[in-house]
Amino acid sequence: MRRLTAFPLVLAAAACGGKSNPVAGTNTPACPSGDVVRYAIRQMAADGGQTYGSPASEHWSIPLGFRFEDASPPPFGPITREAVAALGMPDVPDVVWLYDGTGPACRAQITGFVATPEDPGIGISTVISAITSDCLPTDDTRDAWVLAVAAEPVGCGFARATTLASHLLEEKEGVYTLPATKRSVPPPIDLAVERPACAPSCPTLWSLRTVESSPRVTEMTVTHLVDSSQEEPCNWEVADQFGIYLGGGPGVAPTELKLPALPDEEYTAPMSLAGAFVDGTGPRIVALLDMAAWGAYAITADATYGAGQRVRYYRHHEEDFWYRSLAPYCGP
Repeated sequence: MRRLTAFPLVLAAAACGGKSNPVAGTNTPACPSGDVVRYAIRQMAADGGQTYGSPASEHWSIPLGFRFEDASPPPFGPITREAVAALGMPDVPDVVWLYDGTGPACRAQITGFVATPEDPGIGISTVISAITSDCLPTDDTRDAWVLAVAAEPVGCGFARATTLASHLLEEKEGVYTLPATKRSVPPPIDLAVERPACAPSCPTLWSLRTVESSPRVTEMTVTHLVDSSQEEPCNWEVADQFGIYLGGGPGVAPTELKLPALPDEEYTAPMSLAGAFVDGTGPRIVALLDMAAWGAYAITADATYGAGQRVRYYRHHEEDFWYRSLAPYCGP
């Protein structure tokens, strides 16, 4: 079981184009629509073995979707752009722009599409990806965000989500204790906290990650320890809250950005904040990650998610998930 509570969010930029960082205070729109965003994963050089048409050298893979064993997947190996479109997966033009969150955009040439196997222990998913060997990082960067447009959107930049503050349990040799100093969720995000009947007497753990734009985009994780009197943490009663919020101010609660339902899902699973594309008008597109999935949505004028998409790029094992709670984990 692989339980994930965080992820490396360092993005690539190498042979870069012109300046594309947002210009503060210009009030000038520059970012495109959320549905042209893609996600890229750094693939290291192959150590022998089958590459299924991908470069044996280091490269970027842009996952566009998958087909499971019982859904007539294409054969492993190179696949045409037309075949990708016939599978109903997002297009990637010949040229895209990769972003590192601090520097300018990097122009990347797409060299082809491939179908490769991914097997997390429940059967083989055939992952369909676009490939580029451009814009490779010189550090341990593992992923990147992409605008799939031919011309660089000058004035649009990508800002990574970073930790703003937290108030967490302290652990030593398997024993959990509350922090010595009590800290409350800072305003205005505190106005979004849902408090159980035991509050404020029961301890509250919290963690905030943000994109420092104007307005700010904030990921909030809150865990109320409703009853932590038992010595064994797995017997504690807790109440969890997780969400992504926009803005807020003195006496004004931030607005929760809620994912739209997908046609084939009865419920909307949460996704974590990876960052945001920002221009002179503020945050324009929110980038999201979950286990085996990426997503991106534009922010509308009424502070909701607009144009965009979520792409699941392989079928993960049910025991692999992101743990969005601050209580001790007690699963398998």
